Amino acid sequence: MRALSEYEHDQPVVTVYNHAKWSSAIKELVFEVMAFEKRIQSYQIQKEKDYSFILDQIDYEKVEKSKKLSQKSKPISTMLPQLSTQQKITTMDTTYHKFKENSDVIVSTKIESDIYTVDELVNDVKSKLALFDEEEGTDYLKKFYNSS
Repeated sequence: MRALSEYEHDQPVVTVYNHAKWSSAIKELVFEVMAFEKRIQSYQIQKEKDYSFILDQIDYEKVEKSKKLSQKSKPISTMLPQLSTQQKITTMDTTYHKFKENSDVIVSTKIESDIYTVDELVNDVKSKLALFDEEEGTDYLKKFYNSS
């Protein structure tokens, strides 16, 4: 930024573009120019040429597409294994030992579980697999039905 004595008659010029990388250095650049000359000229520069690339505006509006899926085949009618039933509320006991009293304390906690039928689970897995096949272009659902 310091001008040599040979260029004493030329006007010092600082071109600062409004960029985040330069924002912290603008103050130092101005002070360096002011150390050399007390007057600062400010003017807009003329545009030299167009950009060498095209600026595209991105459309951020979300377009939702939906369609109904039809059932392509009948449900599987094979024998399913017998599953044991699960309780909706399970009681769990936790034993704590108190060292000072040298005694045990038992705390019972009730845990509530969401319970689904086997048909609900099978339908949920099938629908998610069909949706995955449609989105990814795979045929896992067809392979699943053909394998049983």
